[in-house]
Amino acid sequence: MLQDDWKEEMLKKVKVLEQAQHAAEANVKKMSAENDALNKEVEKLRHNVHLQAVPPPPPPSLHPPYARNPPVQYAKPYTCYRCGQHGHVARQCTQPMPQTNAGVVCYQNVYQNREGKCVRREQYMPCDHEYYLRVTLACKTVDCLLDTGSEVCLVPESLIHQNCVKKTKRLLRAANGTPIPIVGEVKLPLTIGDFNTTIVALVSQHVKEPMLGIDFLVKNQVVWDFVKSTVIIHGVSHLLRSKQCKQRWCRRVVVQKTTTIPARSEKIVSTKLQFRRMSDESVDESWCTEIGRINGGVQVSRTIVPSDTWTNIPVRLLNTGNTSVKLKADTPVSNLEPVTVLTNSHSQMNDVVQQVNMVTCEEDASDESEIPEYVSKLAEGMGLPVEETSLYETPHEYLEDLQQNMRIAYAVARQKLKVCAERRKKYYDLRVKPKQFAVGDWVYHHYPRRFKSKSAKWQQAYTGPYLIVKLLEPSNCWLQKSVKSKRFVAHFDKLKKCLGVTPNSWLTKSTLSENE
Repeated sequence: MLQDDWKEEMLKKVKVLEQAQHAAEANVKKMSAENDALNKEVEKLRHNVHLQAVPPPPPPSLHPPYARNPPVQYAKPYTCYRCGQHGHVARQCTQPMPQTNAGVVCYQNVYQNREGKCVRREQYMPCDHEYYLRVTLACKTVDCLLDTGSEVCLVPESLIHQNCVKKTKRLLRAANGTPIPIVGEVKLPLTIGDFNTTIVALVSQHVKEPMLGIDFLVKNQVVWDFVKSTVIIHGVSHLLRSKQCKQRWCRRVVVQKTTTIPARSEKIVSTKLQFRRMSDESVDESWCTEIGRINGGVQVSRTIVPSDTWTNIPVRLLNTGNTSVKLKADTPVSNLEPVTVLTNSHSQMNDVVQQVNMVTCEEDASDESEIPEYVSKLAEGMGLPVEETSLYETPHEYLEDLQQNMRIAYAVARQKLKVCAERRKKYYDLRVKPKQFAVGDWVYHHYPRRFKSKSAKWQQAYTGPYLIVKLLEPSNCWLQKSVKSKRFVAHFDKLKKCLGVTPNSWLTKSTLSENE
């Protein structure tokens, strides 16, 4: 009986505790909900206080804003004084500032005069004019060159798909009358702002950028304002641009087909000619490649480009690297520079001979007419080159002229090397400080050595001290560390004076006087 009563009491106590726990959990939930509601009210109050503290916005102004905002539609149409278009003002214009000084840049240099006052001096230097017009050509935004020297519009082959090109009987000629190869003719839509039109252009692989010729300017009644660098097409002004290019060129040669140059070898590569504008074609000048280097350490040699050749131009390239270099098609090889081709070789050679005679020795001049015996035997069975048959009658005359040219070239090279050596010696002597030592001086000798597992900065580069026993003019001396040690010869450049504590000298006064 007692056990049953005890169990009942324990069950009652457990039920009471569970009821108390449920009541406590309900109270906690209720308090958390009330706390959240209070927090929301507090946040609302803080927001209202913050809004009351902010000043009210100013009333709307009737004038346009001063910041760079997008164009606003006003009642009266505005005209931009920068680009000449309607709908916005100059401070909202996205076009660059037009060139108002007709291709001249002004620089101000400040300097002091004799009275000590600062004076500003303006210097005007010429710069490139702006002659590029940004258009949309065949759904592509490009900068077209306005070239009044071209009678037709030109488009590069890389800009047009091959299926759009049609065959034509029209011819394209340079300023000197040389025909320029063309791929065909194409008709393209052209858009400049709100102006739409179509142009008929010739397609050529020798053009780098699209050109709008005089036919386009006349057809659309284009007015070119050179002062403001703008063009007016159907009453609308358009700003011209200047293309920023680090390398200024008017003619250059590019790789015609993809080719590979083996390592440490040379190869003659076929190239084609490209030009920037038709007006740069000169009639009297010849052109030659510049000596330079292209990607991968490939050296370019000088080559004279024929005036009537546009494709298959041979250019010698030298690969000095240890790996082969692949040059893709249309890779720039070299810019062309104008040169003068010597027509009368004999008269020019005589002038060179007279200039070189000042450098050559008299003994060499006396032996120039003599040809060695082995060269004469070699010339007996040799025929004249095909290109020299009109200048020389016998092989001996050809060999004499060749020998003379080689001696002249050797003399010129020897003179140039002498001048370069003197210049290098002059610059070296400017930095050299002469060292003076006397018999009886204690010096350190520069004798660097490398030891394993030891850093170079912790090693001693000088040994000694040594005593100068005797001077060997002009820049050597005998060194000796002690009376019984062996003496050796050292150069002054490897010595520096010992300014610390030195041993006693074993040289006598008579020895010092004899060495002096």
